[in-house]
Amino acid sequence: MKTKNTVSTYALTTDEQGSKALDIQQNILADATYKQIIKAGLSSGMHAWEYGCGNGAITCTLSEIVGPTGSVTAVDQSKEQLDRVLSTATNKGLSNVITRQENLDTFVPPIHKADFVFGRYILMHLQNPKNILENIHARLLKPNGIALFGEPSWDKTYFEGENEDDLLRFREAVIQLGQTKGVDYNFGEKLRSAMLAQNFKVVQEENVTFSCFGKNFVDLWSIRLKELSPELIDKKCASTQDVDRWFSIAEKLNKNPANTAMHAPMYYVSGMV
Repeated sequence: MKTKNTVSTYALTTDEQGSKALDIQQNILADATYKQIIKAGLSSGMHAWEYGCGNGAITCTLSEIVGPTGSVTAVDQSKEQLDRVLSTATNKGLSNVITRQENLDTFVPPIHKADFVFGRYILMHLQNPKNILENIHARLLKPNGIALFGEPSWDKTYFEGENEDDLLRFREAVIQLGQTKGVDYNFGEKLRSAMLAQNFKVVQEENVTFSCFGKNFVDLWSIRLKELSPELIDKKCASTQDVDRWFSIAEKLNKNPANTAMHAPMYYVSGMV
């Protein structure tokens, strides 16, 4: 049975297919994200917090970097995903991972518990990202602590292949769905200014365009299409005819995934207290 996140602003599912989509994203972004984490300053012995850990695609990487003298507190609003995090960590022999189930839009973090806070694809799903950054800066991070976030801007995403126009229509429908939920799927391009506004220092930004080709793209898009279609129709962001056409395209691409691709920017921004 599909399990929707209990927070209505999160449009994606947390079932096995949703977890598979996160794994596809991680396979594409793993190297770039690892480089940004090291560049931002995560190191052995630190106490790191991860906002919106999902299925733990990055949690174990953080755990391995901080080592047995450090810790990772993985925060998510889905118990189903947190169970996956602990299972994966246990299977890898990692004993320094702690989980917390929290609604991040309302979560008030403890004082000075983190040396490093990381999140990817999370602020875009929340109604109050600036308040969250404020709480991280003012409460959670220790003096000289570091925050690093990676967020996309969907309006800068583009596609290759004969179905480009249909995929762009899907992109616009998803952006509109976010707006109906009070969230911003284009938050990446606003991330640097948002962190500066919360008095983060030494703010650094690096924009990385990642590409998803062939079967990886088709698998990822097919999952997202199944997840989002009911709400796209319900919120009148797309018509039934739009959705039927997208499913028809997905079926065709599954048979011949070559010569299709997605290119999307990821804005990595880090800052210090």
